Amino acid sequence: MSTVNRVPRVFVSYTHDSREHREMVLQFAQFLTETCGFDVNIDFWDLDRRRNWYQWAMEQITMADYVLVIASPVCKIVGDGRCGNESNRGMQSEITLLMELLHSDREVWQRRLLPVVLPGRSAAEIPLFLQPRTADHYVVQDFTITGAEDLLRTITAQVRYHRPAMNPAVVRLQPRGV
Repeated sequence: MSTVNRVPRVFVSYTHDSREHREMVLQFAQFLTETCGFDVNIDFWDLDRRRNWYQWAMEQITMADYVLVIASPVCKIVGDGRCGNESNRGMQSEITLLMELLHSDREVWQRRLLPVVLPGRSAAEIPLFLQPRTADHYVVQDFTITGAEDLLRTITAQVRYHRPAMNPAVVRLQPRGV
């Protein structure tokens, strides 16, 4: 899905680990919107009225070109199914939906679900269903174009290196004397 010539729609999925974590996620969403020009959807910006948050999340996730799952200790606990039934219900719902979509069409959703590691966080905080060791994840060093380059290239389908043109003639080697 090439988004280089149109505005990419992004949904940011995160857990409410702490006030500091929520603030960092908000700053990240602002960076993606104000600096990168993405259509970012996050719960912070939809608190203007009472909502059915499950329905809202389902709509945002299915309409997004990319879902950015922000790694954190609580995200891993929820994503790995190790939290109590009464805690983090919103993220439990989102993670269950993401797992269902991934299971229903792995080819599509493997590309659309992007695990993101923000500054000060670790890839070890990515839930196992997002394959923290066997698939790509995106480490954001800081909220600059350079600091988020790999993620931004993926979202905008802009390669870092172009494949060189192939020589039409295969190399011919001379036999060596005996």
